[in-house]
Order: sequence, then C-alpha cells, then structure tokens
Amino acid sequence: MSVMVFGVFDGLHDGHTYFLEQAKKRGDLIIVVARNSVVHKLKNKTPKHTEQERIEAIKEFLPEAEVAQGDMEQGSYEVVKKHQPDMICLGYDQGTLGRDLRAKIADGTLPAITLVELPHHDLN
Repeated sequence: MSVMVFGVFDGLHDGHTYFLEQAKKRGDLIIVVARNSVVHKLKNKTPKHTEQERIEAIKEFLPEAEVAQGDMEQGSYEVVKKHQPDMICLGYDQGTLGRDLRAKIADGTLPAITLVELPHHDLN
C-alpha cells in the first residue's frame, strides 16, 4: 500500500519524525515536500531551509521513502494524480488540507483515496 504525506519539514523535529514514523507503519511512504512559493502563500513566511535541503533531510531520515516536490500550484494535486497513493495521512494541524482533499474526492477531481488523520505526538 502506498501512503502519501504532505509537509514543509523545515528543520526536521520530533513532531515530524513521529508523524512520518506513524505514516510509515501504514505502507510505503511518498513524502511530498512543499515548495517555497507555496509555503510563503500558506504561512506568509519563507522556510529557513531550501527545498533541496529539506528534501535531503527527509532522505537521510527515511532513505527507503520516496520523496517528491510539491505542486507549483497549490490545490492542483498533480503530485497526487501522478503517484496515485492508496492513502493520505494528515497531521493533526492539516485540517484545511483534509477538507480540500475531501472536497476534491467528492467532486471527482481526485479518485477515492483513504484519508487518515494522525494524532499529535504529545497525545501518545
């Protein structure tokens, strides 16, 4: 089973590693790293680390995972269409992403994909 996750991953910390480890338990990971331009739109700030540095940190932490750059256009989900994951795991703070994915699945823009919300690492 392929499992996709999304994130900025700007400075890999305990919350990120817990999230990735929980997602990894569900299948083969495809980790989508947000592009700087999208991070700026979403969070109104520029990441401390470049896209390539963030990708390399993920690859070092989980060398067996596939790592992909996020879409240039937020909400296009080209990366989802390309990789066709069986499941998308969402972090506790990714409610907006979850709502958008559910809407795109409901209207047929995306195929039926199982969405799983993972708990915050402090709750376990």
